Amino acid sequence: MTVTSPLDPSQIDIGEEPAAEVLGEVLELLNETRSNKAPRSLEFLRWKYLENPDGAAVIWTVRARGTRKIVGFTACVPRRVLVSGVEQLAWVGADFSIDSAYRTLGPAVKLRRQASLQINAGRSALLFAHPNEKMAPVHARCGHRVLGAMVQMARPLQVAAKLRTRAGGAVLSRISAYGIDPLIRGFTRMVCPRSSAVRILPEPVFDASFDELFQRQAATIPVIGVRDSRYLNWRWNQRSCDKIQVLVDTDGTRLRGYAIISVEKDEILIRDMFPAASGETVDRLINAIVRLGMDERKVALRTYFLEGNPLISHLRGRFFFPRMEPTEAYVYAPSDSSLYNLVTDVDSWFMTLADRDV
Repeated sequence: MTVTSPLDPSQIDIGEEPAAEVLGEVLELLNETRSNKAPRSLEFLRWKYLENPDGAAVIWTVRARGTRKIVGFTACVPRRVLVSGVEQLAWVGADFSIDSAYRTLGPAVKLRRQASLQINAGRSALLFAHPNEKMAPVHARCGHRVLGAMVQMARPLQVAAKLRTRAGGAVLSRISAYGIDPLIRGFTRMVCPRSSAVRILPEPVFDASFDELFQRQAATIPVIGVRDSRYLNWRWNQRSCDKIQVLVDTDGTRLRGYAIISVEKDEILIRDMFPAASGETVDRLINAIVRLGMDERKVALRTYFLEGNPLISHLRGRFFFPRMEPTEAYVYAPSDSSLYNLVTDVDSWFMTLADRDV
């Protein structure tokens, strides 16, 4: 008797299914394959896949033909993107999970390729994604191009706390606490002055002033994910697992820029900052974040930006430095699309940490 391998293509079916109908099944698989990570909740997936103002997620599944169990799935989350000032519908390559018994490159590529096939058919203008190291070869096999590196930038605020966790670091930690760290704080106060123009919103609610800011500033950026109040209030204000603070820079009557931050253990993570064109606004916001980190005794500040983002130069001017190896952003658009040259050019994009996944 010939035993058919579960990896035999004849034993699986790949197809698109409505997100609302498979939410529970994909949640189960997602949590089974999220090794060493906190499990996702049904409420979270409902928010991410069904309540997005840009549209419900598009989900493709792999089902075992005998049991009809979902053994793999991938999701694309819709996102409005401005390309040369014209609104386009993009898909963001989000979750991707496959049962361990089915993890060969063949099924993974077939599953991931469903998005580009549908983009070729006109359902979306483009796809962008931020795969991990294991998924990057799958994107490459599907014809997705490397857009550029997502550069991690970090700024230390304390040395003592880091040294304390290392072998033999107790003595060095004490020396740092009484010597190096006071110098860091004094130098930071000098180069990062406070400004009365920057304040923290009491509640992270995005009103019409954010619409006006985006309309005013986005016209100068060739490719950018829409950041209007409709999107921002969904992305940040209704996501229960993200505890964020919003810093705004105003001239008293008009919003000039903002930054969105969250606290991750002993670090402050800069999730988003807009715009990049106004240097003085950006510098005031960065200064405010640095001073907030010092006030709250955080060890470091950290963020990610797509290479070439002008915000990186502002961060360097405030003593942020590249940390670790960067990850890569991928993009796909049909080669005959009028958008192709622009959306595959890294210098055209404004992309921050907030543009990953959703």
